Amino acid sequence: MRIFLFLVTILVSFSCYTTASEPPVIESDSYVLMDLKSRKVILEHNSEKRLPIAGLTKLMTAYVVVEALIKDQVGQFDDVPISFKASVTGGRRMFIREGTKVPLMDLLKGVMVLSADDASVALQEYTAPAIYNSYLKLSDSRSAKKHSDSRSAKQHIASRRTSMIQRRFSKNYSSIRNFAGNYESQSEALFINEMNIAAKKNQMHNTRYTSVIGHEGDSFSTAYDQALLVEDFFMYKRNQQFERLVAIPIKYYEPFSQKGIAFNSISQSNTNSLLWKDKSVDGLMTVDSPEAGTNQVLSASRDDMRLVVVTMGSDAASSDGKKLLDFGFDYLRKKMETE
Repeated sequence: MRIFLFLVTILVSFSCYTTASEPPVIESDSYVLMDLKSRKVILEHNSEKRLPIAGLTKLMTAYVVVEALIKDQVGQFDDVPISFKASVTGGRRMFIREGTKVPLMDLLKGVMVLSADDASVALQEYTAPAIYNSYLKLSDSRSAKKHSDSRSAKQHIASRRTSMIQRRFSKNYSSIRNFAGNYESQSEALFINEMNIAAKKNQMHNTRYTSVIGHEGDSFSTAYDQALLVEDFFMYKRNQQFERLVAIPIKYYEPFSQKGIAFNSISQSNTNSLLWKDKSVDGLMTVDSPEAGTNQVLSASRDDMRLVVVTMGSDAASSDGKKLLDFGFDYLRKKMETE
């Protein structure tokens, strides 16, 4: 049904606008070009095909942390303690050191700019318990209001805590369905659970996360689902009726556009090469892996138009992304001229 709606959207768009240039030749296994303001697909190929997303997983990792920041479950000025596990995590790295404390926003920039695996693990270890502590405090508060007797209140709080955690997990992450309540030691499972809850909330029906960094497990997604995540990420957050809600603060999106960061006297460049080639591009993430090839999610703005491009499984990701953006902006400009 969703594929049928894609085709209808594209056919209707092209029937209203017949002077568009020819669609570009794209090498990616799967791609989608979407106008974020109208939420309409302009061009797509295999955009509903489930593919391994590997390191692109970290786009959702960043999203979960940003959601926690917005809900005041963690603070932008928090210092995050670095564990041994985080410090030795391989892949792309910020080179954080065990036993130190790193500002949360520095770690978030490490994920957004460098796609850093060590920063992702550190954020997961810190954020997941904070998220669940906030849920438990809310649950405790409601229980205390219902029971004036302190003993019955404590009993109800314990029961409600277990029930709330188990309900939240049983619907989204079956492997920890019998969660016992030791949420600090289960931070990875807790965080992955939040990733899958967010995917469901954003109607990413063909997405499953099994890892925080994407290099293990069998996480998968589609080009279209990743475009939906971008829509919700920074300025097109909507409720179920698709009414405009308060935008995610721009300070939590801006790091995607940084061309590089320096940490521990080590300077590293953003993995998104189009930041140097197209000044309209301001995000979001490009990652390479042997099993998935190159996956990228791009966002760009020109003349009050906002496009998102997702390409998956490409050996020419930068070229494909540039061609799709140029085609999309040309399409929208000429369409506006004919209306």
